[in-house]
Amino acid sequence: IFTAFAIVVALYTLFHLSIIQIMGVDNLLAQGASAFPLFLGVSEGTIFFIKTAIAYAFLISYINALYGVSMANITTMQGLVEKNIIPGGAFLSGLNSNFRPAKVIALYALIFLAVVTAVPSKIILVGFTGLGMVVTFMLTITSVAARFIQDKEYSKLFLTAFGYIACATLFYFSFLSIGATLSERLFNALPVGIGYIIGFVLYNFNK
Repeated sequence: IFTAFAIVVALYTLFHLSIIQIMGVDNLLAQGASAFPLFLGVSEGTIFFIKTAIAYAFLISYINALYGVSMANITTMQGLVEKNIIPGGAFLSGLNSNFRPAKVIALYALIFLAVVTAVPSKIILVGFTGLGMVVTFMLTITSVAARFIQDKEYSKLFLTAFGYIACATLFYFSFLSIGATLSERLFNALPVGIGYIIGFVLYNFNK
């Protein structure tokens, strides 16, 4: 796992450093990474082909990520429904003829549509995602740290320290991205906080 992770990080680092080398920092900020074919010194036909290939690659990557995240969220929601943590579990928990949780999928689609419609900016939407991920990761890291302490494996606690640092960094930049002022950020982060409070109440009420 660590080897695969290191290879992915190395490839991503090499790619981004190459983009900076080809375009320069100012051009990268102004035009974005997708404009780098313009700086390759090739013909217009080649530039068009490369830009089209990049656009399709971005689209496929986006669809794949959306599908993967949606599947994970639907599976999580189905688990919560089966444990009666989400109200209406008896109604939502049924499967269709293809053994798929159609009602949970429909509920997830409605929530997804409501969030996408209500959030005014893609940047704020990404910030919401970051804030939600941070709390989830923090709970996971805390559980791992507690297990290390319980097993007296204190030498492994440094791994959780790196996790806390990464989560703090993600939280900081996600929080900055959802508003221009502190009051605006707190207001925009309010739905995420309310969601966690509702989840906590439902979990403790139905467990």
